[in-house]
Amino acid sequence: MTWSMWLVPPFVTSIFFVLGVITLYWSIFNWVTAKAESLNKPVNLNHVQIWVGALCASVSILALQMLVRDSHLSWTFTSFQLLILLFVAYFLQIRIPYWMIVIVAVVFMLINGNIQEPLSWVYTFIFGAFYVVAYAQSVRMWPHPLMRYLMTTLIFAMALWLFVKFRFSLSWRTYVEELITT
Repeated sequence: MTWSMWLVPPFVTSIFFVLGVITLYWSIFNWVTAKAESLNKPVNLNHVQIWVGALCASVSILALQMLVRDSHLSWTFTSFQLLILLFVAYFLQIRIPYWMIVIVAVVFMLINGNIQEPLSWVYTFIFGAFYVVAYAQSVRMWPHPLMRYLMTTLIFAMALWLFVKFRFSLSWRTYVEELITT
């Protein structure tokens, strides 16, 4: 696999990258809590989880985007970004402070050089809304969690990929293929 030739679909690559981020998250979380406990300091596990989760998600999304920003394939990791947000919001149930989401979103747009484009702001708003809805669903005990999880992800994936399609002038075929792999 090179930057110009994908031998593995980006979705598969994203899954392994997310698994790496999950491993990194738990390693850092365990190290921080063990270090604090060894120093006999009181540990608020919820605060450690929020900061380590937010930091791992933010750094992984921004670092990957820095690697692919000048590539014609920079759009391919939209599914990865969805997976990371879903992991943090739904599975870890971490409530990232909204100000941190705004800062990461602005830095993301600055990295891409598209902070003045309205589509980028709409895309960012949809991403933020996805996080808020996914988090809300993770902490509420409504019926049919799997269907809610799948429908929420599908609806937001359709909206996000639609903006990627228009931003990068992708074909409808590519749009549908990306939705299927999401």
